[in-house]
Amino acid sequence: MKVLQNIQNDLAQQKQDMEDIEENIKETINKNIDEKFNQMEITLNQLKLKIEAQQKLLIF
Repeated sequence: MKVLQNIQNDLAQQKQDMEDIEENIKETINKNIDEKFNQMEITLNQLKLKIEAQQKLLIF
């Protein structure tokens, strides 16, 4: 019985470890996506500023 209990405990721990790994992967992916979108937003804003500056030069 002790061996069976140890196996069940090991399986429960492995399941928890897998769930933790899955959660860490999800968090990492979401963080990477957020960083990419933030960088894209910064680049877009920089491009908008450049376009506005060029339009002002063309108007005057």
